[in-house]
Amino acid sequence: MATDKGAGVINRAEWLAMKGPLDKRVEATRAAVAAVQGARSLARWMSEGEESMRVQWPDLSFDVQCARLRDVIDFVTILPATRGNRFDPDRLVPTYRG
Repeated sequence: MATDKGAGVINRAEWLAMKGPLDKRVEATRAAVAAVQGARSLARWMSEGEESMRVQWPDLSFDVQCARLRDVIDFVTILPATRGNRFDPDRLVPTYRG
């Protein structure tokens, strides 16, 4: 496409019309690959056992920790606060992927 645009075979509007759908396909493919890789990595990590997971967690990068959480948690519901302005972990209700 870039070659055709540079050679004047297609104009900017044509190039943009082709680019949008291709960008979406590339992003969908990247997401699919990441999901497969993440599932395999998570399965390998979980197969090592809970104690091993607990030991490894602090040494994982923030990005890897987030990826692990995204692999198993669909969303988190935050319940209403009661009194004060303190963090209360009991207000967080995870909904796991399943």
